Amino acid sequence: LGLSGSYRGPATYSKDRMDEARVIRTKWVKFLMEGQQCLDEWKTAENNCHDYYATDDSASQQSTKVWGEDELQLFNQVTQSGMKCREALVGRCTTNTDGSTRGSFDLDGASFVKELTKLADLGLAYVQAASIHKPRPG
Repeated sequence: LGLSGSYRGPATYSKDRMDEARVIRTKWVKFLMEGQQCLDEWKTAENNCHDYYATDDSASQQSTKVWGEDELQLFNQVTQSGMKCREALVGRCTTNTDGSTRGSFDLDGASFVKELTKLADLGLAYVQAASIHKPRPG
C-alpha cells in the first residue's frame, strides 16, 4: 500500500510493483540485521573495555562516547527524514489551484516508504563504515 501513494487513491498490484516492494523490504531487513550485528559488536567491545579496566584497578577510566562529524551528520539526516515520515503519516493538506488549502488530509504512503528507505540506506552506510572502524577498548 505504501508504494501506491495516497491512501485514498487506487492501489496498483502489478508484478513490477511487487518486485519493487521486495527490493525495498530487502534493504530494510539488511539494515536491521547489520545494524543489530554492529550494536552487538559495540556492546561486546564496551563490556570488554569495562572488564579490562575493572581488572586493572582503574575502574574510573572508561571509554568516552563522543559524537564525531559522521554521527552529527547522520543525526541531522535522520531528524529530517523522521519529520518527513511523520508528515506523510499524519497527512497532507490538499492545495487548491488558487493556492488556498482545504481540509482533506490524506496519508502519503509513497513518501513514507521513500523516507523510510532513505533512513535504512543512511543507517546501513553508517553501520558498514562503523564496522570498518570498530571501537577499541579505552
